[in-house]
Amino acid sequence: MDLSDITLRTYDEINQKNSKKENTYGIISDFGDSSVATDEKLDIKCFRTFTPVKTEKGRKLNPLYGTSFNPFKDTLMDYPTIIQYKLGEVGKSSWKKYNRLISVHIAKCPLNCWHCYIEECLKNDCSQCSIEKCDREERARLKVVSNHVTADKLFKNFITQRDNDKKRGIETNVLRLTGGEPFLAINLMFELLQKIEDKKLNKEIFLWTETNLVPLITNRGKEPLISDDDLKKFKKFIFCRK
Repeated sequence: MDLSDITLRTYDEINQKNSKKENTYGIISDFGDSSVATDEKLDIKCFRTFTPVKTEKGRKLNPLYGTSFNPFKDTLMDYPTIIQYKLGEVGKSSWKKYNRLISVHIAKCPLNCWHCYIEECLKNDCSQCSIEKCDREERARLKVVSNHVTADKLFKNFITQRDNDKKRGIETNVLRLTGGEPFLAINLMFELLQKIEDKKLNKEIFLWTETNLVPLITNRGKEPLISDDDLKKFKKFIFCRK
């Protein structure tokens, strides 16, 4: 089975309909005992946090561009200023408002890139594992759970987390859709972006995502899995992919 076949199969596994004919998307809903970092202030299991600028870990803004957006030399540590720029908030609010990312992990990815910090056992079923010495029961041992959720449930969970954080005096304004491979759930992005806009929160809440580009170069027959028309839909939203 080549990469295209694996990508198409993974897409079909991630995108499903529930009994109500609603779109649902496969995410990691419980990380169990896996090593993915989080913090004690998360109220919902399917979320993990990423704090780009963190002094105790030596992660800091680019000292030359720490107060403005730099489209040429930004790094993962510059997430907050990129988001600040995209929302038109440079000079109006602090980048610290965007330094807490609530991450949702799509449950699968057709690749296993050497630099990816997500363990392969979190991204693939045991039957697909390429680790020679794996005991084939790693996901069960780690108590990792994947299931399908609607965009509506995910959005409501994020708002609940955001509201709870606000009561603790914590700013939470970034929802990060990561992987696995987020673009295998492109309709989830559109649904989340639309919900953010419908609630008139598009100047406060920012959706961030990444891609390895594989879904954009995969064809289903003669049709691309992710079409140019799909990508054009992003134009109406404030959005960033990296």
